[in-house]
Amino acid sequence: MARRPLVAAGPELDPVELERYSRQIRLPQIGLEGQRRLKNARVLVLGAGGLGSPVLLYLAGAGVGTIGVVDDDTIDVSNLQRQTVHTTAAVGTSKAQSAAASIRRLNPLVNVEVHETRLTGRNAARLLSAYDLVIDGTDNFDARYLANDTAALLGMPYVWGSVLRFDGQVSVFWQAEAATPSEPAAVVTGAAGSGASATHAEPIEPAEPAATVAGATGSGATAAHAEPIAARRGPTLRDVFPTPPNDDDVESCAIAGVLGPLCATVGAAMATEAMKLIVGFGDLLLGRILVVDALDSSYTTVEFQRSPASPRTSPPEFTERRAPMTDESAATPAPTPAPAPAAPSLTAPELAARLAAREQGTDDFVLVDVREPWERELVAIPGSALVPLSSILSDAAQEIMPRDETVIVHCHHDGRSRHAREVLLQAGWSNVTFVEGGIDAWATEVDPSQPRY
Repeated sequence: MARRPLVAAGPELDPVELERYSRQIRLPQIGLEGQRRLKNARVLVLGAGGLGSPVLLYLAGAGVGTIGVVDDDTIDVSNLQRQTVHTTAAVGTSKAQSAAASIRRLNPLVNVEVHETRLTGRNAARLLSAYDLVIDGTDNFDARYLANDTAALLGMPYVWGSVLRFDGQVSVFWQAEAATPSEPAAVVTGAAGSGASATHAEPIEPAEPAATVAGATGSGATAAHAEPIAARRGPTLRDVFPTPPNDDDVESCAIAGVLGPLCATVGAAMATEAMKLIVGFGDLLLGRILVVDALDSSYTTVEFQRSPASPRTSPPEFTERRAPMTDESAATPAPTPAPAPAAPSLTAPELAARLAAREQGTDDFVLVDVREPWERELVAIPGSALVPLSSILSDAAQEIMPRDETVIVHCHHDGRSRHAREVLLQAGWSNVTFVEGGIDAWATEVDPSQPRY
């Protein structure tokens, strides 16, 4: 599908560029004009870690003209398992500088702008407004919400991704006003990355973003945004996850672990979405989340709607929070639904006991299978109802599992059910639990007669 490109075409390509990008130029969706748009683009990457590594390298290889890198962290040897933009020789040095050096080695035609700083409420609007789009690969919730809210305030696209264990997610958020070719929107250029160090401490000051937008001087300040793709109140991160979770409720990669190649899978998808935005081709992950389950080798797209209660361009409000969190700030309650959530998970034998209790009338809950119909044809847990992950927020799903019901979700292992639980809690359900190990654990620990796949 052809879309209005985000960035205006830049100067003509020289013979060196024509040869370097020839395989990409052959694609009719890109061509010479698309390559000139990439050359003229300014992309900000937040973080030079597990997600930032593939994003930075693929954007550099594709010929994005200017890439900004935001990261104030240094390289640890434990990073090298997944943060492939860095080398052993760079351990102990700046992630941003190391990433910049790798980009220059890969493609000396690309301009790299290094920002060895934390993303804060005082610098976010200034940093983002110098670019055309922002790519966020941080694993810090404060940084994610700050980047999302600043991008929404500036009306610029925000490409988001996350990874944990074997699970990954990618989406595009863009809250923007409609614009016409005669009145282009102010161009803001953004950041991408996966560094875990980008955090914020101060609330955004309302006057700063407004002044910055008016004076934006990015690559297309007069022509880059002919018409925003997400015109008229597009979705933002808060439409899916309205408030940051408490730090006690989530695990980091350092605690839970992460599969290195999954970072490449998700980061490549993020870079692809950025190129689609810049050049103007394909269907964006706008209003959709791509969910990757590396254990099941499954790719599921979950659609969502913009929340009517979501603020449009109001300045985001943050309490002062720094990483690492202090005990006092970690204990500060987030504005989550009032009822206390259920224990996040239960084992397959525990589920069997609860199903038996439900049969006797001493327990009450809805067991939801979030797998695909073809999987359910192979094997199913008796007493469960099928609600594929892609339709988890649909009206039909709410008829099966009303918000005031106790809900237990399961999938093949537990990647998709973990994500389903997170989405449901943020969407207003208050009592959601997932089954550890999914139906595979059920077949090994409860009913060995059931087939495994």
